[in-house]
Amino acid sequence: MRRSSKHLKPILHSPRSKRGASYIMSVMAMIMVTASLAGAVMLWGMNVVGESNVSFSSALDAKYERGEENLVIEDVKFVNSTAINVHLRNAGSGLLVVDKIYVNYNLAESSRLTLDEQGHGTVTATNFGFSLVQGEAYNILLVTTRGTKASGDYINTGS
Repeated sequence: MRRSSKHLKPILHSPRSKRGASYIMSVMAMIMVTASLAGAVMLWGMNVVGESNVSFSSALDAKYERGEENLVIEDVKFVNSTAINVHLRNAGSGLLVVDKIYVNYNLAESSRLTLDEQGHGTVTATNFGFSLVQGEAYNILLVTTRGTKASGDYINTGS
């Protein structure tokens, strides 16, 4: 038996088919709302990450801009049995401040010496706890305020 098209029409337009369409529309609306919120959260997150990168890179730039220290001991003159003149050069790309001088690992008295980029200067070390003897070798260590060190062993030739 064959059914006529009159019998099919009520099946296609039954109330049940409308309920299915409204369910599909509500799911699509929820997907659109969720996608919109996800997009907003993603844009916010990208902005936060971008700000973090900017602050991180500015910290790196500041470190680079302050320059590298490179302290070079050019000459050492033993003035007498209680004083040593150390001639220095800043071979680095920034300001350098010599903070401490050690003679044979004993802290000596000295004034701070500030050297500009490629600058030269002399610092005098005194009161290091012993007398210098001609012909003996002495270890001289200089330390900057940023912790850069320059050292060497020098023989007192009495000059």
